[in-house]
Amino acid sequence: MAVCPKCRKRLAKRSCPALGAAVCQLCCGTLREREIACPPACPHLSAHKPYQEKRVVERVAPPSGPGRWGGGKDVLSDERLAWLAVHIEAALIGPASADRAFSDMDALMAVDYARKRTEKGPSRLIIPGEALKPVDAAGEAVLQAIETCRYEGSAFLASGTGSYTKEERLACLERVAWGIRGFLDRRTGGRAYLRDLAGRFSQSGPPEGDKKLVVLT
Repeated sequence: MAVCPKCRKRLAKRSCPALGAAVCQLCCGTLREREIACPPACPHLSAHKPYQEKRVVERVAPPSGPGRWGGGKDVLSDERLAWLAVHIEAALIGPASADRAFSDMDALMAVDYARKRTEKGPSRLIIPGEALKPVDAAGEAVLQAIETCRYEGSAFLASGTGSYTKEERLACLERVAWGIRGFLDRRTGGRAYLRDLAGRFSQSGPPEGDKKLVVLT
């Protein structure tokens, strides 16, 4: 039996359709949907999904509290950080509009995907044979939104303050995730959050210029 091509330590006992080869069980579990672009039809992925969703839903907030930022304040009380939170939510409008099956749980998983990618940082390693398409299209849209977002709320913006730090991005992602959890009904795969989101954006329009938007509460 061959050695796992990922860790090069353990025996490769589990077939991986994304790599077109076998990997060890540990690498399958730890790299799934992170460094390995798992196709939806993978039996190991489908078996893991309910457990992963449960972990995301029950994820413990940071010690300072859900959506908290310096001094214990809510992220949304800071206009600059609220601007980023709005762009995170805006990235979910497209997937929700294009696919009626896209649920609040899918939105939460997309935000969590972007959080994990942000925590990990950009990968410099290219592994031949791995799928190049995004693992989670909605998650990639959220990730793109936070990477390109620049605060434009003030004409007197100090140099260098328009972009966001990694810590600020993570705080805003966690705040949005916390807001989605408040709407979540895992039994029905509902869209209560997405309906609320559509209503707020229909009032304010897309984020552009210095337009003030209605953010989640």
